[in-house]
Amino acid sequence: MIYGIILHGILSDVLFHKTRMVAG
Repeated sequence: MIYGIILHGILSDVLFHKTRMVAG
């Protein structure tokens, strides 16, 4: 369960950076 939270955090971070690069 904790691993899922960590994985979700990593995915959110990656998506956030991708969105910023596209918008950027």
